[in-house]
Order: sequence, then structure tokens, then C-alpha cells
Amino acid sequence: MGALHEGHCQLLKKSLEDGNQNHIISIFVNPTQFAANEDLGSYPKQVQKDVDAILAIDTNAVFFIPEVSELYPCKNKNMVLPPKKMNQLACGLSRPTHFQGVLTVLTKLLNIVQPDFMYMGKKDYQQLQIVKNMCKDFFFKTSVIGVETVRQNDGLALSSRNAYLSSTEKQKAPQLRKALLSLKSQWEKEENTSILVKKFKNALKNDFKLDYIEILDQENLQKIELSHKACIALAAAYLGKTRLIDNIELPPRKIPTKETNE
Repeated sequence: MGALHEGHCQLLKKSLEDGNQNHIISIFVNPTQFAANEDLGSYPKQVQKDVDAILAIDTNAVFFIPEVSELYPCKNKNMVLPPKKMNQLACGLSRPTHFQGVLTVLTKLLNIVQPDFMYMGKKDYQQLQIVKNMCKDFFFKTSVIGVETVRQNDGLALSSRNAYLSSTEKQKAPQLRKALLSLKSQWEKEENTSILVKKFKNALKNDFKLDYIEILDQENLQKIELSHKACIALAAAYLGKTRLIDNIELPPRKIPTKETNE
């Protein structure tokens, strides 16, 4: 959606490393993935700076920067809905219409461009898995490639919305990553995931307003009773008015587990 940072640039660099030579860069602040009370009007826009950043990496890159009227020509919009089981948790629960906006605009972009590959960051892990599911279910020829999250030296995941943080908030923001790293370090030692979640919440309660923390199956994004599979911890929290999201992959446990409800 523009306001590119090194995380976005890494997607292009990874594609170049993979041997791809022809790149189309879309820059489009998609209105259908914002709810009425979200930051559509204030979302950072810096198109020329974005174009210059891409051309510094790939001078042959082609840009697709459409107007809203071009991508949404019909007054009565057709929308692509995500699967309920993948949408009714984490970001899908707190932002119920978000992923239908994402899938709708990506369906349009993929139909127009018909790329062989699409590179997406793992910071938006739930989005990545939902998009992969859509491409498989709708028989898109595009392979979706997940790229590791790019971080500042203090661990904070790069995001266009980090520009909203005050200088004091920027010092506190890495606590979200530290809490996830602590959760991972306790993952194999603690058999009750509800206790891990409680400890995570306690680690953030002084400075952050927690949106959610979920421990889910990595592939299907479902809560599982026995967490001996590879999982993903997904988290979102507000620091001031800025919503930060992050995640951390959790390896299969080597111990039997018993889940209990809080």
C-alpha cells in the first residue's frame, strides 16, 4: 500500500535473488480493507519516494499505481470472502471486514497482472496463509512466496504505521517482540498454553493495550488441543494510537501436552 520501507524492498531483493527478472510493483491504498473507524484518510502516502526506492534496486521495474475508480468500477462492489475458520480469530476477529478487502483487491491485481510469483512478508502471517489458501482454492497460477520479517536492530518489525509512533513510544515498541521471544523460550517447558498466554499479557499490560494473542496451527490457523505441531504465536497490540502486529514461529513440542481452558 505504499510508504515503502526496507521490509517491502526485501521482497523485491528476494525475487531478484530467486532469478526473476520482470517485476511489477503495485502501489494502492485499498479502501475496502479499512473499517470506518480506521486510518484510511491518514495512511502515509509518498509515491515518488516509493518509486525511487524501487528503481534503486531494479531499474527495470514496472509500476501499477491505479486510481480507486479503476480497481472498483462498479457501484455495487463484488467482494471475495475469506473462510470463516481462518477469519474468525486474531486480525479477522478484531477487523472483521479486513481480509475480504485484501482478498478482493488481490483477486483484481492477480487477474490483471497474472504473475508467476507474488512475494509477501511474514509479518502479516494470517494474511499470508489466507492469501495462499485463496490462490489454491481459486486455481490462480501464481505461487505465493513468504519472506521473513525485516526488523530494526532493537527487534521491532518494520511497518509503514511505525511512522505514527512518538519518540517515547518508539523506545517502548520493541517490548512486543521481547514478549514473543520470551513466550517462545518457555514454549517447550510449559505444557499449558493458557499460562503462556497469561504471561505474555502480563509482560505487556503496563504500556500496551492488547488486541489479541493467539497460538495457532501454522498452516491452517486453527486452535489445536494438543500443541505438538508447529505453531505460530500471533499478536497485536496498541501502543498509544498505533496498532502493532508481530508473530513468532513455535517448533513442535517434544513433550506431551494437555490443554486447559482459562
